[in-house]
Amino acid sequence: MFPECLLFLSLLSHPLEKVEIRGITSFPESQIEGLLEPYFGSEVDSSLIEKLAAEILDFYGNRGFPFVSVRPEYLRKSREGMTLVLRVEEGKPVVISGLRFVGSEKTKRDVLLRFFRDEGKLFSLARLREEIAEANSSGYVEVLGFSVDTSGGRSDLVIALEEKRVNSADGALLYDQRRKNLGGYLEVGAPNLMGTGRSLALSYRRVSLGEQKFELSYREPWIFGTDFYTEGEIFYHFAESLFIKRSVCARVGLKRKVEFYIGEKYEDNVDMGGNERESNFLSLLGFKAERFSGAYLPRRGISLKSEVQVSGTKQSGFLFAGWRFPGSGRLNLSFRVDLRFVRKKGGEKNFDLITYGGSGSLRGYREGRFLASQVAVAGLEMGYNLTAKSCLSAFVEGGMVKADKARFPVGYGISALLPARSGFLKLSYALSRERDFSEGLIHLSYSLLF
Repeated sequence: MFPECLLFLSLLSHPLEKVEIRGITSFPESQIEGLLEPYFGSEVDSSLIEKLAAEILDFYGNRGFPFVSVRPEYLRKSREGMTLVLRVEEGKPVVISGLRFVGSEKTKRDVLLRFFRDEGKLFSLARLREEIAEANSSGYVEVLGFSVDTSGGRSDLVIALEEKRVNSADGALLYDQRRKNLGGYLEVGAPNLMGTGRSLALSYRRVSLGEQKFELSYREPWIFGTDFYTEGEIFYHFAESLFIKRSVCARVGLKRKVEFYIGEKYEDNVDMGGNERESNFLSLLGFKAERFSGAYLPRRGISLKSEVQVSGTKQSGFLFAGWRFPGSGRLNLSFRVDLRFVRKKGGEKNFDLITYGGSGSLRGYREGRFLASQVAVAGLEMGYNLTAKSCLSAFVEGGMVKADKARFPVGYGISALLPARSGFLKLSYALSRERDFSEGLIHLSYSLLF
């Protein structure tokens, strides 16, 4: 990036006293020199000069100058310290005439234009970085780089993309050690349905003998071209000799860095004799913020979700917080906290199945029925990336389930994620314990990506 003098600069150990800028015509020199004052007094070396240059590049890039360049001219030494002279070549400010996307085959252009809104605007590096982060968070595209093409009398912003294979079909076998029962599930998901950004998911689970679940969900990301989205889901849970639970849910939210949503949910819960145990319309209010990078293996990111459901007879809610850190080398670490509560008027007991996402699950039991009124869980998972697409991990989690009295279940397990033909193979073993009760689950699944 800089001349050979950087090798010499790396050997110096003198503090920076002053920075002089040459070649500036569009802004006052004092304005740019003021940005660099926090670095005064730092030891002069190549890394410091790169930081100073980055500050200047960002200053110009955020004000419409994509072709600016910075190079050191010379150093002047005095008793007080070093004076660094930088030469700036500004280039010309650019107004973006149009956008071109390279590497996009399935995702439609109007979907990508939802992320990149630069046409007709002055080039801004800060705005472009935010748009790239938003596009990467979609999960189905990853921005590899960008450039400005001024040939042909135009100033086109060229975005290089890589489309990810996110549509998936998952099949799994589950073996329940306690019940000596073989179950499984089949899931089909399309987070980028036909390149439109819409999401469709369908799942069928046979959890145990006589217990089945069916769920269908759909998400429309941009209602009438706005940043508002709508989504809905249908859920059916059949448990032999216990109950049938059905629910229909619809939500409308604002798609930003932090999503807020409202909705309505109808729940119908009857026992096998046809007697209605619960029928409720619940009003939903919630928010969620997620920022994860990486397509397959755990990568850096945070997740925060919260929701409150209120009706005339029932109040419930949850708070979920997750943090994932790639660590050093091949190690990665994730941490999560779940808080849930269910409160019903009249003291009537409810038997909700409490399952936590990720590696394992914790459940509260009472006389063979699932029971949970207040739940708090914390989990920790550590993984080791064998290759770019394979990982070994282990987890441990513990919590409190409070119904008639407090219970303290714990869970732990191991899992392996391995690449397979056009997808991934996962093998895991999870064990939940509570006093004299334990439940083990062996999980073998295959995910086909397309």
